[in-house]
Order: sequence, then structure tokens, then C-alpha cells
Amino acid sequence: MNKPVCTLLGQLSKNFFLHFFLLAISVLCVYGHTLNAPFYLDDYPSIVDNLIIHQLNIKNIWIYAPFRCVTYISFALNYFVHQLDFFGYHLVNIFIHFFVGCGIYYFISVLIRIPKINASISKEIQDWLPFLSALIFVIHPLHTQAVTYIVQRLSSLAALFYIFSIAFYIHARLGHNSYFKKYILFSNAMLFAVLALFTKENTVTLMLIIPCIELAFYQKSTSSRLMIMGSILITISAFWMLYASIRNINPFSLIDLNVFTRLGTDILRTTYFFTQLKIIWIYIRLFFVPIGLHLDYDISPAIADWSFFLAFICHILVIACAFYMRRTKPIIFLSVLFYYISHLIESSIFPIKDLCFEHRAYLPDIGLSLLCSYIIMDIIVKCHKIVFRYTLIGMLTVLLLVSGLMTWHRNHVWNNPISLWRDCSVYSPHKTRVWAELGKHLMIAEQNNEAIAVLNKVLKHSVDSSGHLKLNVQVICNLIILHHKKGDSEKAIYLANQILQYPINDLYRFYILNNKGNIYLEKKDFAQAETSYRQAISCYPNHEMAISGLYHALLLQEKIEEAHQLISSYPHLLINKKKKK
Repeated sequence: MNKPVCTLLGQLSKNFFLHFFLLAISVLCVYGHTLNAPFYLDDYPSIVDNLIIHQLNIKNIWIYAPFRCVTYISFALNYFVHQLDFFGYHLVNIFIHFFVGCGIYYFISVLIRIPKINASISKEIQDWLPFLSALIFVIHPLHTQAVTYIVQRLSSLAALFYIFSIAFYIHARLGHNSYFKKYILFSNAMLFAVLALFTKENTVTLMLIIPCIELAFYQKSTSSRLMIMGSILITISAFWMLYASIRNINPFSLIDLNVFTRLGTDILRTTYFFTQLKIIWIYIRLFFVPIGLHLDYDISPAIADWSFFLAFICHILVIACAFYMRRTKPIIFLSVLFYYISHLIESSIFPIKDLCFEHRAYLPDIGLSLLCSYIIMDIIVKCHKIVFRYTLIGMLTVLLLVSGLMTWHRNHVWNNPISLWRDCSVYSPHKTRVWAELGKHLMIAEQNNEAIAVLNKVLKHSVDSSGHLKLNVQVICNLIILHHKKGDSEKAIYLANQILQYPINDLYRFYILNNKGNIYLEKKDFAQAETSYRQAISCYPNHEMAISGLYHALLLQEKIEEAHQLISSYPHLLINKKKKK
């Protein structure tokens, strides 16, 4: 490469402020148009309908979700400032994603200063590796779910604290630091580790990744290695004792251990494990070929067959190859190690109801971003012919632009829920939740006839293996609203009465009773409306919709004093009414 170009590239590689500016511009370009993307799926129980975060009461948030309290406090602060305006939630998520990119930059900048790693890679690779890794990560389309799907701030915020904790730890371990600087850096590492552990449960793997870095790059003697392994066991045991005390369970009970290491499913651990062996390859494929991204994957747990064992053998081969290269290519070894360790909680033997979600790849993909960047830079640096090197740099630039455009387009789909769920129905045509969500958003868009057709289709396909209709409360709730909108109030009330005979959760019962109240109010059957609203309030006290409906039902029955007593019991409604005026 000619000297002026080398000089220019050398200057650019050391301009940290330019790197951060380019990262910020890149994030803004691919995520800037998502500020009005709506709520989806778990956004509703976690944010929209979650009265816990509407109160900004840290004690209640701690009781509600102790090991996710940091994230839920951030949602509560968002609600305090923005109520349910999408803009504020997305703005925070985008900033978090940018800072994760900065964290990756910092992590790799200190990582390459570890003597064993520093000696194994050239100066040119060291100069560009942090920026390229961070850039690949922040503009990758696979990560849109962790950023644009609001509730998955859980994943992005956890990754933020996780990567900074490791970076501070490695920085503190570098030999040239003063005692005071080491103390500050170790304190920061501990602080960010604690924040990570109370942001999302998957960050417990910090207890493995940091000791593994110690074992791989610092400790040489057998005694020190045994001490590290012992410290891992002690730390994990201590964390389990802490977890058990917070959850008020017996830490020595195998029954409690089984219950609290699974989430919303009775699937066998072996079945979940073998299923995840294939799902991890889906995540890897989506990283390298991000085509077919969708929100809700239709993957069922399956018994082990030859394909699962093939997936398992391939994972073992990848790990074995990385281990073999640990001395000559320590970056590759660490990248693979990081990827698999950070997948351990959500993709191993701890069953979770939904088998596959793209946001679960967010934290592990830091490892793949580093791996990709290193291989790309290694190839470019080893290419001595100027023409070939320029060609490779040009191809890399095109790939980055394509990745950015794909991310922009994926986010464009996120902006329109009908487009998102139609797209999802192409990839998961047999999953009832996909069609139920599509029907709901068609209803919101006033495309009522198509919505009814889609939701009726869901009911017809909601049949279990024994031929019985599975209760889909959300679908029936939406059909009640749709029939009411079309003027068929009798059909709507009939559906409501039918579903209320089943044991459904309080939130769904509230919505059905509230809709019954609305229908009776429009029919001028004010006594029935009053009854329905009162029943709704008994399910979900303090909900404005039912209280407001009951207030009007009482007024229309000329129960003036009762109406005023009701409204005086809920002063926040009076405040809201003044704001609306």
C-alpha cells in the first residue's frame, strides 16, 4: 500500500473520537426512523398494562422482578417522563445500543493489550479491530429485535453492563496500572457486574467468562488454576444462595431448584437441550446470512434424532478447533468461548417457554462480531498486493453498507405491525400467535372484515392433538370487540359470557368485562353496564377505563352522589381529566 494512504489510514485508526462519531452516525442512520414503532407482545404485560412500573415504586418493582429490577426501574422512569409515548422508550433503547457498541470498542481495546494476545496480532489489526467489531455489531440486522422491540431492553441493557464489567476487569489486570487506578477499575467492574446480574438472569455467566479469561491469559501454575476453578464454584454457590434467599426458597431443595431454573414450561431438560443445539445454529446462520428474520419462530421441542447429534458434533468441533488455536490465535479462541458461554443460560438446560427469539443472540454476538472482524482484518493484512487489498477493503465496505441497509429495512418493517406480522406469517404459517397478533392489528387499523376472518381462522386451527379446542382468550377478546364494532352486539355479549365461564387470568377477565360494560352502555342498558364495570374493577382495581365507564353509567342512571363518591376515590382520574381539558 502506498505511503500516503498508509499514513492516512494510520491516523484514522488512532482517532477514537472519529470512531465513536462514526458509530453514533451509523446507529442513527439505521435506527433513527424507529422512534414511533409500536408496542408488541410482551411490551403489554411488562409496560403498557403493568401497574407496578406506572407508580415508580422501587420497593414494588423489587418484589415484582428482583433479578430484572434495573431494567424495570428504567421502564418506570420512562413511564414517569413519557407515559406510553413510544418515542422516549425507543430513544433510550437506541442510546443503550450505541453504548453497547462503545463498550465493545473499549473491551477489545483493552483485550488486545493482554500480552499473550498483543504478541499474536499485527499492529494494523490492533488499530482497526475495536472499531470494526463495534461497527459490525451495531449495524447488524439480527440485533434489531433487542433494540426496536421495546421490552428487550432487558437484553441490550444486560449486554451493556456485561461487556463493560469484563472490559473494566481486563483493564484493571493490565500490568502498568497504579494501585489507585486498579482499585477504581476493579470497583467499576464489580459495580457493572452487580447491575448486570439485576438486569437479566443470563448475565450470571459473568461468573464463568471472567475466570476463563484468567485461566486462558494470566494464570500459569496448576495451583493458581485450581484456585480459579474453586472460586468459580464458590461464586456460583453464593449466587444460588442469594437467589434462593431473595426468592424465599430452600437452596438445598432439588424440587425448588427444578422449579426456579425453568420459565413457563414443563419441557424435559434433555429435550430442551437437544432442541437448542439446532437453534444455536439458526442464530449463527442468521448472523452470517441475516435473511428470514422474524419475530415469532415456529419451532417445537423434538426428541433427539441424528440431526441433533450432528448439530452437537459440529458444536464440539468448533469448540475443539478454537481450543486448538488458543496459543496461535487467542482472539479466535476467546470469541468462540464468549459466544458459547453467554448462550449457556437461555440455550442449554434451563427450559424457557419460547424456544427461539432473535434477541437471545444479542449478547453472544459480541463474540461473533469480534471473530468476524479478526478474520477479515487478518485476510486484508496478509494480502500484500495493493490491488487485491483495495478490492477486499471495497468488498468489506459494500458488505457493511448492505448490512446497514438490511437493518434499516428490518426496522422499517418493525414500524408497521401489520407488515411485521404478515412477514412473520410467511415464516411461521402454522403458529396461532402470529395470526392472532395479525388479526389484532388489523382490528386496530379498522380492517374489521379481514380481522374477523383471520381471528376465526385462528380458532379453527387452535385444536390440540386430542381434538379439543384450546382456549385462546386474546383472540376471543378481539372478536368480541370486532363484533361490537360491526353492530352485532348480541354475538359480542354471547362470546363474552362464554369465555367468562372459563378460569382465565384477571387481566383478560378485566378486558372482557370492561368491553361488556361498553357494549351495554351503548345499548343504554345502564344497570347491566354498571354491573359489568364493577366486576371489571374487582379484577383490576385502579384501571382508568373501567372506573371512567362506571362513572358514566352511574351518571346516566342519575346516581349522582354515588358517581361523585367514586371519582373522589380516584384523584388521579381528576388530574387526568384536567390535563385533557
